Amino acid sequence: MPPEKHALLSASSASRWLVCTASIVELAKTFSVSTDYLLGVEPLASINVSGLDEKDVAALAMLADRLRATKD
Repeated sequence: MPPEKHALLSASSASRWLVCTASIVELAKTFSVSTDYLLGVEPLASINVSGLDEKDVAALAMLADRLRATKD
């Protein structure tokens, strides 16, 4: 088994990382997307449902399920 590798992070590097993280979160909020989407790790599309009530969101979810079922 290969030896374990440990990453060392200086205080200044950690500080820069936190600033980057905060910036990513702010960008995600600004554009109403997830941080995963900004980082390119989320392959799923999302729909902005702000302003819709639970019944409307449920109807959209049901429609998406039906559309996926027709693709199989």
